[in-house]
Amino acid sequence: MGTDSDGEGDSSKNNTRNSNNCKICEEKVRSGSGIKCNRPKCSVVLHSKCFEMLAKVVFVDRQSWMCKECVGKCKDNPNTKLKILKIQNKGLIREKQLLEKLLAKMEYSSQLMKDKIENYQNVIEGLNRDTISSKNSASCSYSSALKKSNRSIPQLMCLY
Repeated sequence: MGTDSDGEGDSSKNNTRNSNNCKICEEKVRSGSGIKCNRPKCSVVLHSKCFEMLAKVVFVDRQSWMCKECVGKCKDNPNTKLKILKIQNKGLIREKQLLEKLLAKMEYSSQLMKDKIENYQNVIEGLNRDTISSKNSASCSYSSALKKSNRSIPQLMCLY
């Protein structure tokens, strides 16, 4: 491990110790479970779950993913700039699609809420009408209620 192909010397010992650590969460990555940078000389590795979180924010392809350092090294090449712009464009298109879906869901839920509010207002108005009519009928006395029903007290007692 003495020297690296880039000529870094002893600093590669520190890199090999940390090469098994995820660049995002700094936790150890088990062999075979991480996603490695696409450049052969790079030793940057991410957990699959960390990569998935990154992929939700920015469109990233698993096979062609490169770490920040490698992307910075490749920026001098015009072909790489074009590839990076295409990837960024794909990411923006995906973000637009996700925002449109979110907007459609928000419009739908807003309409549902408006419908529910209208239904509740109708129910409340119906209850208010029933309450007012029951108050009017309940306000009469017992004797006036008997007169309206044309029944005598013994007849009412037989009902119970």
